[in-house]
Amino acid sequence: MGAARTIYSTWGFHDELGDRVALTEELARQALKAVKGWRAQGLEMEVFALDGFWFDPELGYQHANRLHWLTPMGDFLAEVRQLGFTPGLWFSSNGAWLKVPEWQASLSRDHWHYSLIDGPFAQALEDALLHAATQWGVRCFKFDYAHLGADVEGARRTPTEAHRLGLRRFREIVQRLRERVPDVCLIGQNGFTRDQHHERLGWPHAPALDPALLEVFDLICAGDPHLGDCPTTAATRSLDLYADRSAWLLHQAGIPWHRIGDHGKLMGHTNTASYRGTTGLMRSHLAQLARGSRRDAFSGDPTLLEPSEVRSLRNTRAWFEKAWQRQLETRFIGPGEPTVAPWHGWLTGGAQNGLLYLVNSTLRPQWIDLSLVELSQATVLFSDGSQTPPLQLSEDRLQVELAPEQMTLIGLGSYAWEQPQLPQLQPPLPREVRLLPLTFETSIYGLEATLSQPVPQGYELLIIARAWDVEPGALHALLPRAFGAQNTRIDDASRPKAHQALTISVEAKGERLSAMQEVPAAPSWSDVSWVARRFSLSTPAKIRVSWNIEPRAKISAEVYAVRS
Repeated sequence: MGAARTIYSTWGFHDELGDRVALTEELARQALKAVKGWRAQGLEMEVFALDGFWFDPELGYQHANRLHWLTPMGDFLAEVRQLGFTPGLWFSSNGAWLKVPEWQASLSRDHWHYSLIDGPFAQALEDALLHAATQWGVRCFKFDYAHLGADVEGARRTPTEAHRLGLRRFREIVQRLRERVPDVCLIGQNGFTRDQHHERLGWPHAPALDPALLEVFDLICAGDPHLGDCPTTAATRSLDLYADRSAWLLHQAGIPWHRIGDHGKLMGHTNTASYRGTTGLMRSHLAQLARGSRRDAFSGDPTLLEPSEVRSLRNTRAWFEKAWQRQLETRFIGPGEPTVAPWHGWLTGGAQNGLLYLVNSTLRPQWIDLSLVELSQATVLFSDGSQTPPLQLSEDRLQVELAPEQMTLIGLGSYAWEQPQLPQLQPPLPREVRLLPLTFETSIYGLEATLSQPVPQGYELLIIARAWDVEPGALHALLPRAFGAQNTRIDDASRPKAHQALTISVEAKGERLSAMQEVPAAPSWSDVSWVARRFSLSTPAKIRVSWNIEPRAKISAEVYAVRS
Protein backbone atom coordinates (compact mmCIF):
# COMPACT_ATOMS: atom_id res chain seq x y z
CA MET A 1 0.00 0.00 0.00
CA GLY A 2 2.71 2.49 0.94
CA ALA A 3 1.63 6.03 1.74
CA ALA A 4 -2.14 6.22 1.26
CA ARG A 5 -3.39 9.08 -0.93
CA THR A 6 -6.86 9.50 0.56
CA ILE A 7 -7.73 8.79 4.18
CA TYR A 8 -10.89 9.21 6.23
CA SER A 9 -10.53 9.09 10.04
CA THR A 10 -13.37 9.02 12.55
CA TRP A 11 -11.60 11.39 15.00
CA GLY A 12 -13.66 14.52 15.59
CA PHE A 13 -16.91 12.64 14.95
CA HIS A 14 -16.12 11.16 18.35
CA ASP A 15 -13.95 12.79 20.99
CA GLU A 16 -13.15 11.06 24.26
CA LEU A 17 -10.36 13.48 25.23
CA GLY A 18 -11.82 16.97 25.20
CA ASP A 19 -15.47 15.88 24.92
CA ARG A 20 -17.71 12.99 25.88
CA VAL A 21 -18.65 11.49 22.50
CA ALA A 22 -17.53 7.86 22.32
CA LEU A 23 -16.49 5.81 19.30
CA THR A 24 -19.35 3.35 19.31
CA GLU A 25 -20.17 0.73 16.70
CA GLU A 26 -23.25 2.76 15.76
CA LEU A 27 -21.18 5.89 15.18
CA ALA A 28 -18.61 3.94 13.13
CA ARG A 29 -21.36 2.51 10.94
CA GLN A 30 -22.84 5.96 10.38
CA ALA A 31 -19.43 7.19 9.25
CA LEU A 32 -18.88 4.16 7.01
CA LYS A 33 -22.25 4.65 5.32
CA ALA A 34 -21.62 8.37 4.75
CA VAL A 35 -18.13 7.89 3.31
CA LYS A 36 -19.45 5.13 1.04
CA GLY A 37 -22.14 7.61 -0.07
CA TRP A 38 -19.50 10.12 -1.19
CA ARG A 39 -18.76 7.79 -4.10
CA ALA A 40 -22.06 8.77 -5.72
CA GLN A 41 -20.64 12.31 -5.98
CA GLY A 42 -17.30 11.06 -7.30
CA LEU A 43 -15.30 11.47 -4.08
CA GLU A 44 -13.38 8.28 -3.39
CA MET A 45 -11.52 7.45 -0.18
CA GLU A 46 -8.87 4.75 -0.05
CA VAL A 47 -8.63 4.26 3.73
CA PHE A 48 -11.38 4.12 6.33
CA ALA A 49 -9.69 4.46 9.72
CA LEU A 50 -11.06 4.02 13.22
CA ASP A 51 -9.27 6.52 15.42
CA GLY A 52 -8.67 6.54 19.17
CA PHE A 53 -10.40 4.37 21.76
CA TRP A 54 -11.72 1.59 19.53
CA PHE A 55 -9.89 -0.89 21.81
CA ASP A 56 -10.86 -2.31 25.19
CA PRO A 57 -8.87 -0.44 27.87
CA GLU A 58 -8.54 -3.53 30.07
CA LEU A 59 -7.98 -6.19 27.40
CA GLY A 60 -5.66 -4.31 25.07
CA TYR A 61 -5.26 -3.87 21.35
CA GLN A 62 -6.58 -7.22 20.17
CA HIS A 63 -10.11 -6.50 21.43
CA ALA A 64 -12.78 -3.92 20.60
CA ASN A 65 -14.20 -1.89 23.48
CA ARG A 66 -16.79 -4.15 25.11
CA LEU A 67 -18.94 -1.18 26.18
CA HIS A 68 -19.43 0.11 22.64
CA TRP A 69 -19.05 -2.81 20.21
CA LEU A 70 -21.22 -5.91 19.77
CA THR A 71 -19.62 -6.98 16.51
CA PRO A 72 -16.08 -8.39 16.83
CA MET A 73 -13.55 -5.94 15.41
CA GLY A 74 -12.34 -8.45 12.83
CA ASP A 75 -15.88 -8.84 11.47
CA PHE A 76 -16.46 -5.09 11.27
CA LEU A 77 -13.18 -4.50 9.45
CA ALA A 78 -14.08 -7.32 7.06
CA GLU A 79 -17.18 -5.29 6.16
CA VAL A 80 -14.95 -2.27 5.60
CA ARG A 81 -12.84 -4.32 3.15
CA GLN A 82 -15.92 -5.68 1.39
CA LEU A 83 -16.99 -2.08 0.66
CA GLY A 84 -13.66 -1.48 -1.05
CA PHE A 85 -11.89 0.47 1.71
CA THR A 86 -8.55 -0.31 3.31
CA PRO A 87 -8.97 -0.55 7.11
CA GLY A 88 -6.94 1.74 9.36
CA LEU A 89 -6.48 1.76 13.15
CA TRP A 90 -5.09 4.19 15.73
CA PHE A 91 -2.61 3.03 18.37
CA SER A 92 -1.43 4.77 21.51
CA SER A 93 2.29 4.11 21.07
CA ASN A 94 3.06 3.80 24.78
CA GLY A 95 -0.30 2.49 25.92
CA ALA A 96 -1.74 5.70 27.35
CA TRP A 97 -5.45 5.34 28.20
CA LEU A 98 -5.10 1.59 28.80
CA LYS A 99 -4.90 -0.29 32.10
CA VAL A 100 -4.13 -3.89 31.18
CA PRO A 101 -3.21 -5.98 34.25
CA GLU A 102 -0.84 -8.19 32.26
CA TRP A 103 1.25 -5.12 31.35
CA GLN A 104 1.86 -4.06 34.95
CA ALA A 105 5.59 -4.77 34.83
CA SER A 106 5.93 -2.18 32.05
CA LEU A 107 3.96 0.58 33.79
CA SER A 108 6.06 3.74 33.83
CA ARG A 109 6.74 5.85 36.88
CA ASP A 110 4.05 8.31 35.76
CA HIS A 111 1.48 5.46 36.08
CA TRP A 112 0.04 6.46 32.72
CA HIS A 113 2.34 5.22 29.98
CA TYR A 114 3.96 1.83 29.47
CA SER A 115 7.67 1.43 28.86
CA LEU A 116 8.93 -0.04 25.61
CA ILE A 117 12.20 -0.90 27.34
CA ASP A 118 11.15 -3.18 30.23
CA GLY A 119 8.35 -5.65 30.81
CA PRO A 120 5.81 -7.19 28.42
CA PHE A 121 4.31 -4.08 26.76
CA ALA A 122 6.63 -3.90 23.75
CA GLN A 123 5.94 -7.51 22.79
CA ALA A 124 2.19 -7.04 23.38
CA LEU A 125 2.22 -4.01 21.07
CA GLU A 126 4.10 -5.90 18.36
CA ASP A 127 1.76 -8.89 18.64
CA ALA A 128 -1.27 -6.59 18.36
CA LEU A 129 0.09 -4.86 15.25
CA LEU A 130 0.76 -8.17 13.53
CA HIS A 131 -2.66 -9.47 14.59
CA ALA A 132 -4.38 -6.38 13.13
CA ALA A 133 -2.44 -6.73 9.87
CA THR A 134 -2.64 -10.48 9.35
CA GLN A 135 -6.01 -11.32 10.94
CA TRP A 136 -8.03 -8.12 10.42
CA GLY A 137 -6.53 -6.89 7.16
CA VAL A 138 -5.44 -3.52 8.60
CA ARG A 139 -2.97 -1.75 6.33
CA CYS A 140 -2.93 1.81 7.72
CA PHE A 141 -1.54 2.31 11.23
CA LYS A 142 -1.49 5.67 13.02
CA PHE A 143 0.80 5.92 16.05
CA ASP A 144 -0.08 8.62 18.57
CA TYR A 145 0.68 9.58 22.18
CA ALA A 146 4.29 8.47 21.89
CA HIS A 147 6.28 8.91 25.08
CA LEU A 148 9.33 6.97 24.02
CA GLY A 149 11.30 7.85 27.13
CA ALA A 150 8.71 6.31 29.46
CA ASP A 151 10.64 4.34 32.07
CA VAL A 152 9.60 1.96 34.83
CA GLU A 153 9.80 2.78 38.53
CA GLY A 154 13.28 2.25 39.88
CA ALA A 155 15.08 2.39 36.52
CA ARG A 156 18.34 4.30 36.75
CA ARG A 157 18.53 5.69 33.22
CA THR A 158 18.80 9.33 32.24
CA PRO A 159 15.82 10.74 30.27
CA THR A 160 18.05 10.93 27.16
CA GLU A 161 19.11 7.30 27.49
CA ALA A 162 15.52 6.14 28.12
CA HIS A 163 14.31 8.04 25.04
CA ARG A 164 17.07 6.54 22.90
CA LEU A 165 16.31 2.99 24.05
CA GLY A 166 12.53 3.45 23.69
CA LEU A 167 12.94 4.85 20.19
CA ARG A 168 15.21 1.98 19.19
CA ARG A 169 12.69 -0.58 20.44
CA PHE A 170 9.82 1.17 18.66
CA ARG A 171 11.79 1.25 15.40
CA GLU A 172 12.49 -2.47 15.67
CA ILE A 173 8.80 -3.24 16.24
CA VAL A 174 7.47 -1.31 13.26
CA GLN A 175 10.32 -2.41 10.98
CA ARG A 176 9.48 -6.04 11.68
CA LEU A 177 5.84 -5.23 10.95
CA ARG A 178 6.84 -3.79 7.58
CA GLU A 179 9.00 -6.82 6.83
CA ARG A 180 6.08 -9.16 7.53
CA VAL A 181 3.48 -6.97 5.77
CA PRO A 182 5.31 -4.79 3.20
CA ASP A 183 2.24 -2.94 1.95
CA VAL A 184 1.40 -1.16 5.23
CA CYS A 185 1.11 2.62 5.58
CA LEU A 186 2.65 3.85 8.85
CA ILE A 187 1.85 7.32 10.19
CA GLY A 188 3.57 9.05 13.10
CA GLN A 189 1.09 11.42 14.73
CA ASN A 190 2.19 12.96 18.06
CA GLY A 191 5.08 12.57 20.47
CA PHE A 192 7.92 11.76 18.10
CA THR A 193 9.60 15.11 18.65
CA ARG A 194 11.61 15.18 21.87
CA ASP A 195 9.68 18.19 23.17
CA GLN A 196 6.87 20.52 22.12
CA HIS A 197 8.56 23.91 22.58
CA HIS A 198 8.51 24.56 18.83
CA GLU A 199 4.72 24.92 18.95
CA ARG A 200 5.13 28.35 20.60
CA LEU A 201 5.38 31.25 18.20
CA GLY A 202 8.84 32.76 18.47
CA TRP A 203 10.67 29.63 19.61
CA PRO A 204 14.05 29.93 17.86
CA HIS A 205 14.68 26.26 17.04
CA ALA A 206 13.18 23.71 14.66
CA PRO A 207 11.39 20.70 16.18
CA ALA A 208 13.71 18.26 17.99
CA LEU A 209 13.01 15.49 15.49
CA ASP A 210 15.35 13.01 13.81
CA PRO A 211 14.63 12.88 10.04
CA ALA A 212 15.82 9.26 10.11
CA LEU A 213 12.28 8.46 11.31
CA LEU A 214 11.43 8.58 7.61
CA GLU A 215 12.86 5.04 7.54
CA VAL A 216 10.01 4.08 9.85
CA PHE A 217 7.04 6.20 8.82
CA ASP A 218 5.48 6.95 5.46
CA LEU A 219 4.11 10.18 6.92
CA ILE A 220 5.10 12.29 9.91
CA CYS A 221 2.21 14.46 11.01
CA ALA A 222 2.31 18.12 11.93
CA GLY A 223 0.14 17.53 14.98
CA ASP A 224 -3.42 17.91 16.18
CA PRO A 225 -5.67 20.90 15.45
CA HIS A 226 -4.86 23.88 17.64
CA LEU A 227 -5.72 27.53 17.78
CA GLY A 228 -2.43 29.16 16.83
CA ASP A 229 -0.66 32.08 18.50
CA CYS A 230 -1.59 34.42 15.63
CA PRO A 231 -4.87 36.20 16.50
CA THR A 232 -7.67 36.03 13.94
CA THR A 233 -11.29 37.14 13.81
CA ALA A 234 -12.46 33.53 13.26
CA ALA A 235 -11.22 30.41 15.05
CA THR A 236 -11.23 28.27 11.89
CA ARG A 237 -8.69 30.57 10.26
CA SER A 238 -6.46 30.26 13.33
CA LEU A 239 -6.64 26.46 13.02
CA ASP A 240 -5.51 26.65 9.39
CA LEU A 241 -2.65 29.01 10.18
CA TYR A 242 -1.46 26.74 12.99
CA ALA A 243 -1.39 23.79 10.57
CA ASP A 244 0.49 25.88 7.99
CA ARG A 245 3.17 26.84 10.50
CA SER A 246 3.44 23.31 11.92
CA ALA A 247 4.05 21.84 8.46
CA TRP A 248 6.65 24.54 7.74
CA LEU A 249 8.46 23.71 10.99
CA LEU A 250 8.64 20.01 10.13
CA HIS A 251 10.08 20.94 6.75
CA GLN A 252 12.69 23.05 8.53
CA ALA A 253 13.56 19.94 10.56
CA GLY A 254 14.34 18.05 7.34
CA ILE A 255 11.03 16.37 6.46
CA PRO A 256 10.10 16.70 2.74
CA TRP A 257 6.74 18.26 1.96
CA HIS A 258 5.36 15.03 0.50
CA ARG A 259 6.11 13.17 3.75
CA ILE A 260 4.35 15.69 6.04
CA GLY A 261 0.79 14.84 7.01
CA ASP A 262 -1.77 16.54 9.21
CA HIS A 263 -5.16 15.88 10.81
CA GLY A 264 -6.93 16.65 7.53
CA LYS A 265 -10.09 18.61 7.09
CA LEU A 266 -11.77 18.45 10.47
CA MET A 267 -15.55 18.75 10.63
CA GLY A 268 -17.93 18.11 13.46
CA HIS A 269 -19.64 19.28 16.62
CA THR A 270 -17.11 18.08 19.18
CA ASN A 271 -14.50 19.93 21.19
CA THR A 272 -11.62 18.59 19.10
CA ALA A 273 -13.43 19.88 16.00
CA SER A 274 -13.88 23.29 17.67
CA TYR A 275 -17.64 22.82 17.26
CA ARG A 276 -17.17 24.19 13.75
CA GLY A 277 -19.53 21.92 11.83
CA THR A 278 -18.34 22.47 8.25
CA THR A 279 -17.62 26.21 8.60
CA GLY A 280 -14.48 27.15 6.69
CA LEU A 281 -14.00 23.60 5.43
CA MET A 282 -13.07 24.51 1.84
CA ARG A 283 -10.25 26.77 3.03
CA SER A 284 -8.92 23.96 5.25
CA HIS A 285 -9.26 21.53 2.32
CA LEU A 286 -7.26 23.69 -0.07
CA ALA A 287 -4.61 24.47 2.55
CA GLN A 288 -4.03 20.76 3.16
CA LEU A 289 -3.76 19.99 -0.57
CA ALA A 290 -1.53 22.99 -1.22
CA ARG A 291 1.11 22.13 1.41
CA GLY A 292 2.52 19.40 -0.79
CA SER A 293 1.66 16.20 1.09
CA ARG A 294 0.07 14.79 -2.10
CA ARG A 295 -2.70 13.43 0.07
CA ASP A 296 -6.29 14.24 0.92
CA ALA A 297 -7.38 13.47 4.47
CA PHE A 298 -10.75 13.95 6.18
CA SER A 299 -11.54 13.72 9.87
CA GLY A 300 -14.77 14.11 11.77
CA ASP A 301 -18.46 13.79 11.02
CA PRO A 302 -18.93 12.85 7.34
CA THR A 303 -22.73 13.01 7.61
CA LEU A 304 -22.55 16.83 7.67
CA LEU A 305 -21.55 17.24 4.03
CA GLU A 306 -24.22 18.00 1.47
CA PRO A 307 -23.86 16.43 -2.00
CA SER A 308 -22.95 19.80 -3.52
CA GLU A 309 -20.17 20.22 -0.94
CA VAL A 310 -18.84 16.75 -1.69
CA ARG A 311 -18.71 17.58 -5.41
CA SER A 312 -16.83 20.82 -4.73
CA LEU A 313 -14.29 18.94 -2.61
CA ARG A 314 -13.96 16.37 -5.40
CA ASN A 315 -13.41 19.04 -8.06
CA THR A 316 -10.74 20.89 -6.12
CA ARG A 317 -8.96 17.66 -5.21
CA ALA A 318 -8.87 16.83 -8.93
CA TRP A 319 -6.85 20.00 -9.65
CA PHE A 320 -4.07 18.83 -7.36
CA GLU A 321 -4.29 15.18 -8.41
CA LYS A 322 -3.63 16.28 -11.96
CA ALA A 323 -0.54 18.15 -10.78
CA TRP A 324 0.70 15.15 -8.79
CA GLN A 325 0.22 12.88 -11.82
CA ARG A 326 2.36 15.30 -13.81
CA GLN A 327 5.05 14.99 -11.12
CA LEU A 328 4.85 18.72 -10.40
CA GLU A 329 6.63 19.60 -7.17
CA THR A 330 5.56 21.93 -4.35
CA ARG A 331 7.66 24.70 -2.85
CA PHE A 332 7.08 27.22 -0.11
CA ILE A 333 6.43 30.82 -1.16
CA GLY A 334 6.83 33.72 1.23
CA PRO A 335 9.17 36.02 3.15
CA GLY A 336 9.53 33.76 6.20
CA GLU A 337 7.92 31.66 8.91
CA PRO A 338 4.12 31.49 8.58
CA THR A 339 2.31 33.84 11.01
CA VAL A 340 5.61 35.55 11.81
CA ALA A 341 5.90 36.85 8.26
CA PRO A 342 2.74 38.72 7.15
CA TRP A 343 1.90 36.34 4.30
CA HIS A 344 2.92 32.92 3.02
CA GLY A 345 1.90 30.25 0.57
CA TRP A 346 2.83 27.25 -1.54
CA LEU A 347 3.27 26.82 -5.29
CA THR A 348 2.66 23.45 -6.91
CA GLY A 349 4.13 23.47 -10.40
CA GLY A 350 4.99 26.78 -12.03
CA ALA A 351 3.77 29.56 -14.25
CA GLN A 352 2.78 27.38 -17.22
CA ASN A 353 0.98 24.78 -15.11
CA GLY A 354 0.58 25.67 -11.49
CA LEU A 355 -1.58 26.11 -8.42
CA LEU A 356 -0.61 29.01 -6.18
CA TYR A 357 -2.00 29.12 -2.63
CA LEU A 358 -1.55 32.41 -0.76
CA VAL A 359 -2.76 33.52 2.66
CA ASN A 360 -2.63 36.80 4.55
CA SER A 361 -2.20 36.11 8.27
CA THR A 362 -2.57 39.74 9.38
CA LEU A 363 -5.33 42.30 9.90
CA ARG A 364 -3.80 44.51 7.21
CA PRO A 365 -4.12 44.22 3.42
CA GLN A 366 -1.08 42.57 1.84
CA TRP A 367 0.31 43.43 -1.58
CA ILE A 368 2.24 40.42 -2.87
CA ASP A 369 4.66 40.76 -5.78
CA LEU A 370 5.95 37.47 -7.24
CA SER A 371 8.41 36.70 -10.00
CA LEU A 372 7.08 33.75 -12.05
CA VAL A 373 9.08 32.89 -15.15
CA GLU A 374 6.95 32.28 -18.28
CA LEU A 375 3.79 33.65 -16.66
CA SER A 376 1.08 34.46 -19.18
CA GLN A 377 -2.26 33.53 -17.60
CA ALA A 378 -3.67 33.50 -14.07
CA THR A 379 -7.12 33.44 -12.52
CA VAL A 380 -8.56 33.15 -9.02
CA LEU A 381 -10.03 29.66 -8.57
CA PHE A 382 -11.14 30.19 -4.98
CA SER A 383 -10.97 32.85 -2.30
CA ASP A 384 -12.75 33.38 0.97
CA GLY A 385 -14.58 36.60 1.63
CA SER A 386 -17.02 38.50 -0.54
CA GLN A 387 -14.37 40.21 -2.65
CA THR A 388 -12.18 38.39 -5.18
CA PRO A 389 -8.53 39.42 -4.85
CA PRO A 390 -7.38 41.58 -7.76
CA LEU A 391 -4.58 40.15 -9.92
CA GLN A 392 -2.19 42.15 -12.06
CA LEU A 393 -0.03 40.34 -14.63
CA SER A 394 2.97 41.48 -16.60
CA GLU A 395 5.95 39.70 -18.08
CA ASP A 396 7.16 37.10 -15.54
CA ARG A 397 5.38 38.97 -12.75
CA LEU A 398 2.20 38.52 -10.70
CA GLN A 399 0.85 41.03 -8.21
CA VAL A 400 -1.96 40.13 -5.80
CA GLU A 401 -3.76 42.12 -3.13
CA LEU A 402 -5.17 40.08 -0.25
CA ALA A 403 -7.70 41.52 2.17
CA PRO A 404 -7.09 41.06 5.92
CA GLU A 405 -6.95 37.32 6.79
CA GLN A 406 -7.85 36.35 3.22
CA MET A 407 -6.62 33.28 1.35
CA THR A 408 -6.79 32.54 -2.33
CA LEU A 409 -5.97 29.73 -4.75
CA ILE A 410 -4.78 30.99 -8.13
CA GLY A 411 -4.61 28.86 -11.26
CA LEU A 412 -1.56 29.55 -13.42
CA GLY A 413 -1.14 28.70 -17.10
CA SER A 414 -3.38 25.80 -18.09
CA TYR A 415 -5.03 25.90 -14.66
CA ALA A 416 -6.37 29.38 -15.43
CA TRP A 417 -9.06 27.64 -17.51
CA GLU A 418 -10.42 25.54 -14.65
CA GLN A 419 -13.91 26.27 -13.37
CA PRO A 420 -13.68 28.46 -10.22
CA GLN A 421 -15.34 27.10 -7.08
CA LEU A 422 -17.78 29.26 -5.14
CA PRO A 423 -17.13 29.72 -1.41
CA GLN A 424 -19.01 27.36 0.88
CA LEU A 425 -19.92 28.20 4.47
CA GLN A 426 -17.12 30.60 5.45
CA PRO A 427 -16.82 32.94 8.43
CA PRO A 428 -16.92 36.56 7.20
CA LEU A 429 -13.65 38.36 6.57
CA PRO A 430 -12.91 41.87 7.81
CA ARG A 431 -12.99 44.02 4.68
CA GLU A 432 -11.47 47.12 6.27
CA VAL A 433 -9.49 47.47 9.48
CA ARG A 434 -8.36 50.73 11.07
CA LEU A 435 -5.98 51.05 13.98
CA LEU A 436 -7.58 53.35 16.56
CA PRO A 437 -5.63 56.12 18.34
CA LEU A 438 -5.48 55.52 22.10
CA THR A 439 -2.99 54.93 24.90
CA PHE A 440 -3.08 51.97 27.29
CA GLU A 441 -1.93 52.54 30.84
CA THR A 442 -1.26 50.01 33.57
CA SER A 443 -3.89 50.06 36.31
CA ILE A 444 -5.18 47.82 39.09
CA TYR A 445 -7.31 46.17 36.40
CA GLY A 446 -4.36 45.36 34.13
CA LEU A 447 -4.51 47.60 31.08
CA GLU A 448 -6.88 50.52 30.70
CA ALA A 449 -7.52 53.01 27.91
CA THR A 450 -10.11 55.62 27.02
CA LEU A 451 -11.51 55.70 23.53
CA SER A 452 -12.34 59.38 23.23
CA GLN A 453 -13.86 59.26 19.75
CA PRO A 454 -16.75 57.02 18.68
CA VAL A 455 -16.08 54.20 16.26
CA PRO A 456 -16.77 55.39 12.67
CA GLN A 457 -20.25 54.69 11.38
CA GLY A 458 -20.52 51.27 9.76
CA TYR A 459 -17.58 49.88 11.76
CA GLU A 460 -17.37 47.77 14.89
CA LEU A 461 -14.87 47.81 17.73
CA LEU A 462 -12.43 44.87 17.71
CA ILE A 463 -10.15 44.29 20.71
CA ILE A 464 -7.46 41.61 20.76
CA ALA A 465 -5.68 40.75 24.00
CA ARG A 466 -2.59 38.56 24.25
CA ALA A 467 -0.68 36.94 27.11
CA TRP A 468 3.09 36.52 27.24
CA ASP A 469 5.66 34.71 29.38
CA VAL A 470 8.20 37.18 30.75
CA GLU A 471 9.64 35.54 33.86
CA PRO A 472 12.76 37.31 35.17
CA GLY A 473 15.87 35.82 33.62
CA ALA A 474 13.94 33.81 31.04
CA LEU A 475 16.07 32.64 28.15
CA HIS A 476 13.46 33.68 25.59
CA ALA A 477 11.34 36.71 26.42
CA LEU A 478 7.88 37.37 25.04
CA LEU A 479 6.89 33.83 24.22
CA PRO A 480 3.12 33.37 24.12
CA ARG A 481 1.57 32.19 27.41
CA ALA A 482 -0.63 29.16 26.95
CA PHE A 483 -3.88 29.15 28.93
CA GLY A 484 -7.58 28.42 28.74
CA ALA A 485 -7.63 24.74 27.79
CA GLN A 486 -11.09 23.37 28.54
CA ASN A 487 -12.15 19.76 28.75
CA THR A 488 -15.88 19.46 28.14
CA ARG A 489 -15.67 15.75 28.88
CA ILE A 490 -15.75 16.67 32.56
CA ASP A 491 -16.92 20.30 32.40
CA ASP A 492 -20.44 21.32 31.41
CA ALA A 493 -19.53 24.98 30.82
CA SER A 494 -20.50 26.01 27.30
CA ARG A 495 -18.71 29.38 27.33
CA PRO A 496 -14.96 29.25 26.76
CA LYS A 497 -13.05 29.83 29.99
CA ALA A 498 -10.25 31.56 28.12
CA HIS A 499 -12.27 34.78 28.46
CA GLN A 500 -12.30 34.37 32.24
CA ALA A 501 -8.53 34.14 32.36
CA LEU A 502 -7.91 37.06 29.98
CA THR A 503 -10.85 39.44 30.14
CA ILE A 504 -11.75 42.25 27.75
CA SER A 505 -14.43 44.68 28.91
CA VAL A 506 -15.89 47.88 27.48
CA GLU A 507 -17.90 50.46 29.41
CA ALA A 508 -19.89 53.25 27.77
CA LYS A 509 -22.20 55.72 29.54
CA GLY A 510 -21.58 53.90 32.81
CA GLU A 511 -22.73 50.50 31.53
CA ARG A 512 -20.72 47.43 30.64
CA LEU A 513 -21.39 46.39 27.04
CA SER A 514 -22.06 42.87 25.85
CA ALA A 515 -19.81 41.57 23.08
CA MET A 516 -21.48 40.80 19.76
CA GLN A 517 -18.75 38.26 18.93
CA GLU A 518 -15.84 36.63 20.74
CA VAL A 519 -12.99 34.34 19.72
CA PRO A 520 -12.76 31.62 20.79
CA ALA A 521 -16.53 31.31 20.82
CA ALA A 522 -16.57 27.74 22.14
CA PRO A 523 -14.52 25.71 24.62
CA SER A 524 -11.22 24.44 23.23
CA TRP A 525 -9.33 21.37 24.42
CA SER A 526 -6.10 23.08 23.36
CA ASP A 527 -4.47 26.07 25.01
CA VAL A 528 -4.78 29.55 23.55
CA SER A 529 -2.55 32.60 24.00
CA TRP A 530 -5.02 35.31 22.99
CA VAL A 531 -8.69 36.26 22.98
CA ALA A 532 -10.70 38.69 20.88
CA ARG A 533 -14.06 40.43 21.35
CA ARG A 534 -16.08 42.63 19.02
CA PHE A 535 -18.53 45.33 20.11
CA SER A 536 -21.09 47.59 18.52
CA LEU A 537 -20.22 51.05 19.80
CA SER A 538 -21.22 54.57 18.81
CA THR A 539 -19.97 56.58 21.81
CA PRO A 540 -16.67 57.13 23.64
CA ALA A 541 -15.83 54.25 25.98
CA LYS A 542 -13.47 52.86 28.60
CA ILE A 543 -11.55 49.70 27.64
CA ARG A 544 -10.07 47.33 30.21
CA VAL A 545 -7.99 44.18 29.76
CA SER A 546 -7.13 42.04 32.79
CA TRP A 547 -5.23 38.84 33.55
CA ASN A 548 -7.07 36.93 36.26
CA ILE A 549 -5.13 33.72 36.99
CA GLU A 550 -1.76 32.64 38.35
CA PRO A 551 1.06 32.60 37.48
CA ARG A 552 1.36 36.17 36.33
CA ALA A 553 1.76 37.07 32.68
CA LYS A 554 2.48 40.16 30.67
CA ILE A 555 -0.56 41.22 28.66
CA SER A 556 -0.90 43.39 25.59
CA ALA A 557 -3.87 44.71 23.63
CA GLU A 558 -4.70 45.97 20.15
CA VAL A 559 -7.81 47.97 19.28
CA TYR A 560 -9.28 48.36 15.80
CA ALA A 561 -12.32 49.62 13.95
CA VAL A 562 -13.48 46.81 11.66
CA ARG A 563 -15.97 46.63 8.83
CA SER A 564 -17.01 43.20 7.51
